[in-house]
Formats: sequence, C-alpha cells, structure tokens
Amino acid sequence: MILYHISDLKTSKQIAEELVISPYTVNSHCSRIRNKLGLKGQKALLKFSLSAKGQLLRVNDRVLVRID
Repeated sequence: MILYHISDLKTSKQIAEELVISPYTVNSHCSRIRNKLGLKGQKALLKFSLSAKGQLLRVNDRVLVRID
C-alpha cells in the first residue's frame, strides 16, 4: 500500500492519515522497502515507485506488483 501511495506523490503525513497509522510507521515501512529493493534514499524510492506505477495493482486494499 505504501508504495502505491508514494507513486501518487503523497507525503508520509498524507499516507499515514489515509491508512490510519503514524507518519513514523510510514517512514519505517519506506525504509524497509528501500532496503529490500537495494535503494538508497527517498528519491530512489520515489523514482522506483513512479517507474513501476503501471505495474502496481490495487486489489482488495492490497497492492500487488504485476510481473510480465
């Protein structure tokens, strides 16, 4: 979900409000996503989310990545 919202150019605060979690939790999730993808920095995560936006699918409040 977080990656989907990042691709919509939402801030941590906006994401937190929508998901009813704290901005700290959003930042923690972003950090874990960056580590798993081997990305360094928030800009790299934003670039990744924007490039993968067409492959991010939102289904039943879950975000899936389509692999062709």
